Amino acid sequence: MIVDGLADELGKHPATIYRAISDLGEVLELDQGDVSFRARKHLFNS
Repeated sequence: MIVDGLADELGKHPATIYRAISDLGEVLELDQGDVSFRARKHLFNS
C-alpha cells in the first residue's frame, strides 16, 4: 500500500497517514512510501 494512494482513498492528507504510521510503529512498517504490516516474529521478539 502506498501512502499517497491510501491518503487519496481515505480522503486524508499524506501527513495524516505518516503520523498514524508513526503512532502504529509496532504494527506497521514504512519503506520509501510503501506501507506494510510488520512480520509477527518482529513483534514478539522485541
